[in-house]
Amino acid sequence: MIIINNEEKLNDKIENVWKLVTDLNDQSWRNHIQSSQVIDNKHYQEINDQGLKTTIIIINKIENDVFEFNFTNDEYDGHWLAKFDVMDDCTTKLHITAAFEMKKKTMFVKNGFNKIVKQYFSDLNDALKKE
Repeated sequence: MIIINNEEKLNDKIENVWKLVTDLNDQSWRNHIQSSQVIDNKHYQEINDQGLKTTIIIINKIENDVFEFNFTNDEYDGHWLAKFDVMDDCTTKLHITAAFEMKKKTMFVKNGFNKIVKQYFSDLNDALKKE
């Protein structure tokens, strides 16, 4: 199993960060997501810019605190844990832990997934600046 830990200090209130991250009806701020669909309050699917469809099953959602889900696609199965912390009134720390296993041998592995998480943080920062 491959485990990746990343954290980012975001210049916005925890409520705004939470709303953006957990609003699965609008993930348009993520530049590598081609399309997404909420199936029900626990199931969600997204297709990335390379056509890879990922199914997400939400397992824990505590407002302004924890957003946790399992994910699966043709390349990997995994677990995503996002932990939200207030730094001050205008700063939120978001810590993401992703644990996954590859289904296929590929060069992608840890560096590729780490790149996805870093892009996620970059897109999130950009989206928060627009609000």
